[in-house]
Amino acid sequence: MRKTNWNHIDTLAKKAISGDQNSYRDFLECIRDYVQIKINLKIPASSRDDVLQEVLLAIHKSLKTLDVSKSCKSWVNAIAHYKVSDFLRGLYKENDSTQEVDELASLDIDLTELKQYITHITSILNKDERQILLKLKYEGYSVSEVAEEVALSESNIKVISFRAIKKIRQFLLDEEFNER
Repeated sequence: MRKTNWNHIDTLAKKAISGDQNSYRDFLECIRDYVQIKINLKIPASSRDDVLQEVLLAIHKSLKTLDVSKSCKSWVNAIAHYKVSDFLRGLYKENDSTQEVDELASLDIDLTELKQYITHITSILNKDERQILLKLKYEGYSVSEVAEEVALSESNIKVISFRAIKKIRQFLLDEEFNER
């Protein structure tokens, strides 16, 4: 995978808005690859193509609203975010409201693959950060339960988890851009 070159995408977007059809096609191709990665992490496999088409259609319809004096990255991310959110909201609404979110999230996701991915992304954390974050976000413990178990204050638990999430977020961004 190659790194997403937003300068190139911005140039393509400017040309596409001025009517260059080849640039428009290339712009959508670059955006499609980028958006596909975002969707794969959040949407069940059976619906990924549909959501990708919704995002690309929204980008097509909204292209005239793009401010070409700025990078289009945040504009693309916002459209993708709203389309993914709309899909998930509809999915959750269709299912019984008492069904656990974890069950919904795993509809088409291999649990072994998910566990490997979680292990991979938490590998950058130290032992304490990993333990606290997994208990809070994966095992469903409350802050007070984790604080009691590891003998730290609740505020320390919150700070550690916030910093751990920040590290993971940066790790994922770096990993995504290194793979592209």
